Amino acid sequence: METTLQYLRFYCIDLRAALILLLVFQSTVTAQDCPPEWYPFMGSCYHFYGETQKTYQEARAQCESKGSGLLSVSTRAEHGFISRWLTANDPMLREWYTSGIREGSGSSKDATPKFSWRGTGDVIDPDSPQFWDPAQDFNLTSGVIVYRHGDGGYTWSIREPATKLPFICEVVASESYRVTESYRDFDYGLMKVDLARLERGPHFIIQPHSTVVVGKSRTAQLECVASGNPHPVYSWFKGDKLETRITSKTGRYTLTNGRLIIENPIESLDNGKYQCVVKNKFGIIRSDVVHLSFGHLGEFSNVPDAPVNAHAYEGAKIDCSRISFKPAPIADWGPKIQDEFIAVYPALPLAGHDVRLECFAYGTSTSEFRYSWVREGRGLPQNAVLGDHNRVLVLREATLDNQGVYTCHVRREADSDKKSFDLKLGAKPYFLTPIHNQHADMGSSLTWRCDARASPSPTFTWVKNGRPIVSDPKRFVRPKAFCTIVLQLSEFLNIGCEKVSLLEDHVGHKPVNNNVLVISKLDPDLHNGMYQCSVSNIHGTSLSEGQLRVLELAPNFYKFPTPPSTRAPLYGNATLPCNPEGAPASKITWFRNGVEINVADGGTYSMVPGGRLQLTSIQPSDAGRYTCRAENSLGVAESSTELSIVEGTYITVGPQNQKAPVNTTVFFECSASHAPGADMIFQWKFNGNNLDFYMHPEYEAVHAGPGGVSGLYIKHMNHHNTGMYECVAITTINSDTKGAYLEVLGPPSEPAGVFVESQSVSTTSLILKWSKGSKRGSDITHYIVQAANSFEKDKWDVVVGDIRASQATTETFRNILATNVTGLNPGCSYRFRVIAVNEFGLGPPSLPSRYTSTMTAPPVLAPTNLGGGNGKIGELHMTWKPLNKAEEAGPGIGYTLYWRRHTEEGDGLWEKRVINGSVGKYVTFVGKDNYYLEYDFKLQAFNARGHGPNSTQVIVMSAEDWYTSTMTAPPVLAPTNLGGGNGKIGELHMTWKRVINGSVGKYVTFVGKDNYYLEYDFKLQAFNARGHGPNSTQIIVMSAEDLPVGVPTNVEAEGYNGTAMEVWWNPVPDTREAARGKILGYQRHRHRIFTAYNDAAQKYPEEVRVHSVGKNEVEVWWRGVDIQQPESTLDGYVIYYWPAYENYRTATEHFSEGRRVYRARIKVEPGIVYALRVAAYSVGGQGRKSQTTYFAVAMGSQNEVPGIVSFTIKIKLAPTQPIGSKVAPPGFDLRKSWFGNRRSNAVTTKRHNAIAGGTL
Repeated sequence: METTLQYLRFYCIDLRAALILLLVFQSTVTAQDCPPEWYPFMGSCYHFYGETQKTYQEARAQCESKGSGLLSVSTRAEHGFISRWLTANDPMLREWYTSGIREGSGSSKDATPKFSWRGTGDVIDPDSPQFWDPAQDFNLTSGVIVYRHGDGGYTWSIREPATKLPFICEVVASESYRVTESYRDFDYGLMKVDLARLERGPHFIIQPHSTVVVGKSRTAQLECVASGNPHPVYSWFKGDKLETRITSKTGRYTLTNGRLIIENPIESLDNGKYQCVVKNKFGIIRSDVVHLSFGHLGEFSNVPDAPVNAHAYEGAKIDCSRISFKPAPIADWGPKIQDEFIAVYPALPLAGHDVRLECFAYGTSTSEFRYSWVREGRGLPQNAVLGDHNRVLVLREATLDNQGVYTCHVRREADSDKKSFDLKLGAKPYFLTPIHNQHADMGSSLTWRCDARASPSPTFTWVKNGRPIVSDPKRFVRPKAFCTIVLQLSEFLNIGCEKVSLLEDHVGHKPVNNNVLVISKLDPDLHNGMYQCSVSNIHGTSLSEGQLRVLELAPNFYKFPTPPSTRAPLYGNATLPCNPEGAPASKITWFRNGVEINVADGGTYSMVPGGRLQLTSIQPSDAGRYTCRAENSLGVAESSTELSIVEGTYITVGPQNQKAPVNTTVFFECSASHAPGADMIFQWKFNGNNLDFYMHPEYEAVHAGPGGVSGLYIKHMNHHNTGMYECVAITTINSDTKGAYLEVLGPPSEPAGVFVESQSVSTTSLILKWSKGSKRGSDITHYIVQAANSFEKDKWDVVVGDIRASQATTETFRNILATNVTGLNPGCSYRFRVIAVNEFGLGPPSLPSRYTSTMTAPPVLAPTNLGGGNGKIGELHMTWKPLNKAEEAGPGIGYTLYWRRHTEEGDGLWEKRVINGSVGKYVTFVGKDNYYLEYDFKLQAFNARGHGPNSTQVIVMSAEDWYTSTMTAPPVLAPTNLGGGNGKIGELHMTWKRVINGSVGKYVTFVGKDNYYLEYDFKLQAFNARGHGPNSTQIIVMSAEDLPVGVPTNVEAEGYNGTAMEVWWNPVPDTREAARGKILGYQRHRHRIFTAYNDAAQKYPEEVRVHSVGKNEVEVWWRGVDIQQPESTLDGYVIYYWPAYENYRTATEHFSEGRRVYRARIKVEPGIVYALRVAAYSVGGQGRKSQTTYFAVAMGSQNEVPGIVSFTIKIKLAPTQPIGSKVAPPGFDLRKSWFGNRRSNAVTTKRHNAIAGGTL
């Protein structure tokens, strides 16, 4: 094979000159092989769009909507054909777009700029023939290749892609049938069915997004949503190579459809890459790769920054104190002007984000400086915003088209200055046109283009069912246009392949950006499945998916039968349609009155592309029954029409009803017959009104060309194009009208009538209702609810993210949907809007509801960001972030502050101060002798309804005493008692005893989360206004520990006696990598294991009574329960009791064995109100609990007999401190937990106790 290829290359090079003349004047394709208005040349078809002008991206989309691509020029002969056509047919000598585009940065330092053809995915070989304008400047930063007329005729030139120009589309002749082919969907070849019920592969509706976990968070959440039939199955993978599948067995992960919830996320375990994988029986697709990362924000040091001295009338720079941070914060103020002018924020600007350019000038003049901005070669973008006296230029949500050289001009009277900056934007790949589903004929070829953009230029990878595709040169190699050998990409052969590329050994070159997938000889067994185009650069990877169905169908006329009767004018012309559906393509034969028509004799009858029968100079004898027969290898189908000859004008082929997705193009055909010599025009109407083609450029009317096809194109449709279209054929004799309905499929319309059910409003929840909108061709899968409060009117937050449409439907009115919205702030006014979602994506949001106020309540949130310090000597400054207006929960906001001197024991009396209003700082005087001391500080918010929860407790320092009259010399003593250690991961804590008052000094710095449990040398010295004192001794302190990653191994257990067991294991290795600190002990997990083959008791104990039997003991009595099938036999009862002011989760459990035991004694404290509930338990689990009983043991003297205080009580709990985790009391029965056949199907209850050592 290699020898043959070398021979072909040699042959083409030597005979090129001899072949040029032959290729110029002789085409290998006849006119019948290309659609009407497409010009054939050497195996390809070309369409020159000169009437409508587009930008480069719009032109690419226009060509691809017709199954073709923008022009790619591969040979000198092809260049000659294009040049001659333009010279002969474009008298204005305009520029014409091709698919050629410059790759890379386009810097003027590039010695050999690289270009590629996006139409075929080929890189332009520098050694191949190229046809550049001799005067072309290759130092331009970017651009695309256009045909431009000059002194030497048409040559290549570079043009900015935003310019609107005519363009040329190209398609291989073997695929040219797609140009005129009607839109195919999953119902192709079937009788009229509900599209929503047809089976199809998975398709992403919502892609996951990267998430940053800041501080301590209870959960982290990632979510993807996909459609498909059968319903898709979701899975999640993580790791640098996405090799680890996430399951719910670990306990911290919960998978609900496409939603992944991580409980108590830990950076060392959960940080990294994640990907959602979706599959059904048709194949597998993968989501974009997202990142779960962890962030923090440190605090400024108490030590002031050094002063900055500056000369008058000169610039100076003040550095901000450095603090630890992650992710990087965004600065928004300008630096000094000397070297940093022009300054750009962020330093690495990205498309899709705001980009800020700052210009700053200074001088001794007091006259006004006037700033202005220009962009070289073009005006400022529409998204550019000027501010601060035009000194600042902000590009809102910058796009790649915003790149260029920006110049800032500063003028003052006669003097001026300027400086330029070449703005380059980075951009994660994004799709200009996502790839679509393909429904192709068996045995045909398919060219699939991936249209994406990124900066820097991306690489393309094609994936089938989650695995990369590679070329198969043995089975899919074919020559193209004599001298170009194209390897067709086929079924993957190497699972480990990471990049789609052509094999260098067989072609002689390797493309850089292969965005085109070509499959020849389609076979359902080889090629059916889910395909994705993966586009990557340094900023990330994006994927777009589509399903390929290779079809095998016998011909049928289910959707498009020929009309029962057709009228044609005497001596006029007529066209009879024949539009069967079938795969592979059908052979068309026409019959008149049962006799086959010879369409090749050049007489009255001829067949035009698409199988239509054309009649010319119609005579009365041409009347009769005409039958179209469609035949392929799988069967035969026929459809007939009765032709009658009349006088006048009649539409013979009228438009037919169509459905097509949004952003695609459809064609309504309309052909008419009329009397000879009569002029005929076509007029198009939409919903009864004449179409204005000038005001609506998406419409394009075409008149009969070489194939006799006329009709209406509707390009890049949107939902407003849905409606009735009518074709009117008009002559001086009469007119005829036929119409068809177009349904544009896409995301649902906006829901309507959003309102809140007034009776449902509580402090934090309400019921929201709305009416369905139009589903627009695909069933609505779920809804999203957003809310905005009255204080941030335009900030919409998702409050309910995934409401299944089936779950939201109310029972009474099927068109009214409802959901319960929770997690709202009390005392806050909200308005809501709803978004509907189907397989095509998210629809527009509904109109907002009216404002609804939740009921007021005490604040539910505690103030955050507690801090303080600094100030004048004797002062204690306390600061916090006050609740915002939406969090105040009601009128009368204020704060109650508590502070005290910090001690290791944590005792001491709190001082209290009440502050009214929304403030964030308080200063109190603690005495000049109490300088630089530690104080405990906490606070809580309150309003007119009551107090909210306490904040976390922090330590703040009172003000320092820097200058005193006693400071006559530097310190003579060094700090002592140096120590440190502990703290949060990534921190280094250092402590010492001060030389003045002996109190403890402390400093915390962030050394990085990877630097856990490392030794650091530490020493310090004191200083005052007179100088520095002596150094302390040097010690070693350890940075904070991380959580152990090693696990005990070889865990074994055996029974010790009737009520105990012995457990032993191999401890975690005492290494930094495994232990990540000093192992203090091990946590044991005690389990009660039940067999789950029968149910728990469904009844609960009744008539629960409590009697006092001592000062610290009560007796509980209850009426037992009866069991029924299939409930398990009772083992006994369990009593739950807890102080009524605490949460139920703190309950103590008391087990009473025996199903006929109905009383038990428990220990309690006098004077405390308890809540108590009783439940039965069995091997099936714990049954329903009894109603809550409240009791208290009365407090009395030693001689008094204690008794039960009986009462009915309603309690609303508002804990003043967060309830921490508590170790459950011991006493769990293990006798039925570890042995026998019950261990296989287990319902587990976990208990934790900290123990030391290696055995239990």
